[in-house]
Amino acid sequence: MLAKVKNFNQFQELYLTASLNNTTPHHFESSSSSEIREFCEARNIQLINTVEPQLKELKDLYELKYRISAEDFDTKNKDSNHYYVYLPWLPNKIFNILPEEHFYDLITWRNLLKINQDEQNIIRTKKIGIVGSSVGSFASKVISKLGFKYLHLAEPKCMKPSNSTRMYADSLQNYGRHKLEPLAESIYEYNPYSQIKLFKDGLNQNNADDFFFDVNHKPLDLIIDAADDGLTKLLIRKYCKKNKIHNFIRPVFYPLI
Repeated sequence: MLAKVKNFNQFQELYLTASLNNTTPHHFESSSSSEIREFCEARNIQLINTVEPQLKELKDLYELKYRISAEDFDTKNKDSNHYYVYLPWLPNKIFNILPEEHFYDLITWRNLLKINQDEQNIIRTKKIGIVGSSVGSFASKVISKLGFKYLHLAEPKCMKPSNSTRMYADSLQNYGRHKLEPLAESIYEYNPYSQIKLFKDGLNQNNADDFFFDVNHKPLDLIIDAADDGLTKLLIRKYCKKNKIHNFIRPVFYPLI
């Protein structure tokens, strides 16, 4: 799940004691860009300013969408460059990014050519479960780009070369890794404010309650079945029917040879 660090001092302490979770983004904020630069220079970390192009497009968007002048935008958003994210699988980089509200507006505003703002706001709150991460990896990427940020991903296997023909994470460097790891990293790199829970043992009777329900024990809103195993598909249907969860089923196609 998303690991938020409130301020730079907390992040620095966790970083120096090697206490950061290695599979999730770590967010922090600081009003002092100089202390971030000093920290990065001392450890040969590249500080990447992605916030400048983000702010430029956001300014154009707000002028078009909300009729906010460039001057008013600058006044209201003078603190928007205080936010940073560290992705542990990219250990030599720290990214300067927009705060979540602005970032989400920016990556989803073109969706409004097809849907309205109320519908986009609904999408943002919905929680999706995806079982299987071969074909399911493409579904995971697509729905994250639509603006869904709460994902439960289940898959028990590591990646083999033959998997790459039907997986999003098809790089040579991912062979032998658990399938969910490069998939989650790719989603976080697109939207580091995503909230993803990984089920690396796949979906089974022992973890079904955790998979089908959120932390408040409310059922997920949609399950996408991209599993190959017949028993897993039956388990999905059972839970979805019992808990009135919408589900999308990928049929099994058996090879001819």
